[in-house]
Order: sequence, then C-alpha cells, then structure tokens
Amino acid sequence: MLESNFWQDKANSQKIIKEKKLYEDLIVSYDYTLSSLKDLSDLNELALEEKNESVIKEVLESVKKLKKKTKKMKQNVFYPMKMIA
Repeated sequence: MLESNFWQDKANSQKIIKEKKLYEDLIVSYDYTLSSLKDLSDLNELALEEKNESVIKEVLESVKKLKKKTKKMKQNVFYPMKMIA
C-alpha cells in the first residue's frame, strides 16, 4: 500500500484492502476471545473456591456463548477468504 503505484490498479488495491480488513477483524476477534476466556477462567476459579454454584453455571453458559460466537466468526472469516483467493 505504500508503493507509489499501489492505487493505480483499483481492482488489486481493493482486493488487498479487503484482505487487510479481514485479517484485522480476525486479530481483534482472537484478542477478544483470549481476553474473555481468561476472565471467565479467573471467575470460575473464584467461584470454585467459594463453591458458588450459580456463578459456576453462569461461567459455563458464557463459555458456551463464546464458543458459538467463535464458530460463527470462523465461518464468517474462512468463507470470505475463499472468495478473496
């Protein structure tokens, strides 16, 4: 993108920008997932120590939701990647 003739080929530049956005979204989603898992793990550890069943169940539900979101994100990321290639 820093090359002087990058913008001359509009089709190629649009393809590269679209791919860059896809990778940026993937990184943001990955970072969010890691952060969420760490938070849930910490919360679960505390709930186990305190034997707080309601919080343990809440953590389990949150993990299930995160898993669904991650699966959906995986589908949304890898399907467009096939279209870019």
